[in-house]
Amino acid sequence: MSIDALIERLSASKGADRDLDADIAIALEHVPERGWWSIDYLKADIIPGITSSVDGAIKFAERALPDHGRLNGKGRCGEQEQLYGCAIFRSLDYQDDDTPLGLGEHDLEPIAIAIAVLRAIQTSGAKE
Repeated sequence: MSIDALIERLSASKGADRDLDADIAIALEHVPERGWWSIDYLKADIIPGITSSVDGAIKFAERALPDHGRLNGKGRCGEQEQLYGCAIFRSLDYQDDDTPLGLGEHDLEPIAIAIAVLRAIQTSGAKE
């Protein structure tokens, strides 16, 4: 599945989605080895909860883009704006280069983080 398609699915998402979590992890090849006992990735509980928890989304961001900076924010400036935003930067000290690689917005913070990570991956060419 393409990164554009994953971003579209995330943007349209209304909540946590384990199938989407799995599709993201598989598309980016961030799936650890599964044990002989697991029937599929979801039942083995090895796919992080990218869309269901802030911790899972941050873990995904750190694994997908190590040594990159991230800035999360909450708040609306207008009625039509999303509640959460996330910006991914080239370095942990984002003040060195304040141009974000990827921006994400959504009413759910984990999804805003995931969108920003995928857009940063597109921009940096880290994984296509």
